[in-house]
Amino acid sequence: MFSRNPERSTSFLFNSTLNKAKETGDYMTNYTSANLQIVKDPKLDAYVIIDQKTGKVLFDHIGEGYESYFAAKNVYCHNQPVEEPHWSQLNKAAVEILTQPIVPGNLHYVAPRRIMGKQKWDALKRQKRQSANHHCTVCQRYVPHRDGDWLYLHEKYQYDFEKRIEHYVGCASVCYECHMYIHQGLLQLQSLEGDLSFDKMQSILARGNQILERFGLQAIEPPESFEEDDWKLEFEGNFYRRLTEADLRNSIDPSRIKDGDIIQVSEND
Repeated sequence: MFSRNPERSTSFLFNSTLNKAKETGDYMTNYTSANLQIVKDPKLDAYVIIDQKTGKVLFDHIGEGYESYFAAKNVYCHNQPVEEPHWSQLNKAAVEILTQPIVPGNLHYVAPRRIMGKQKWDALKRQKRQSANHHCTVCQRYVPHRDGDWLYLHEKYQYDFEKRIEHYVGCASVCYECHMYIHQGLLQLQSLEGDLSFDKMQSILARGNQILERFGLQAIEPPESFEEDDWKLEFEGNFYRRLTEADLRNSIDPSRIKDGDIIQVSEND
């Protein structure tokens, strides 16, 4: 049974999509595939996802109107069958992004997207999406850019384990399935919270493993040093880490602080 914490539901609302839906009436559409269907429950004024083979309600969103519809639409798209990779079009250099470990603990949310700002990041997303011709750069799946199925821009890193520096080396447009394979912690969380079926989670993991095996690659196992708090991000020649209470007790040039809780430091700081 899928369920959702209603306090999290606002994360599924995207204003531009919502406004367009209000204008066009698209929110009243019933989305149907071979295995799932979104239908409106008139008693609750809420949208549910039904398994057409069994008739079971898989997702019952506690919410109303647009909010319920878009939440259901995202879950519906995420639970579609996994598409087979376009094997003949895959290349090893692009696939290597699947080997990346989770970032070091103290660098969570210390990311180039926050340092460069939303406007530049969004422009980069559009540029990468267009250069990839709306295909995932890993599995080469065409991505239609509808609710729940769009290209994610994911950062690529190289690691200096001795100096504990995470070097930004670029980014790539990846589909939902490849993105979730990289973020396996988030993948498991989505399954536990009911946004994703257990079978879909297993399919995503098996597909990612298959792709790596095709090129003789393995996911990088992060060393214990990933848990240390002295890792730094190198981005465009500058170094960054999370702002600490000790930093705040010292006199800091405000220009060194990025997006509220990231601080620019020297390589040896």
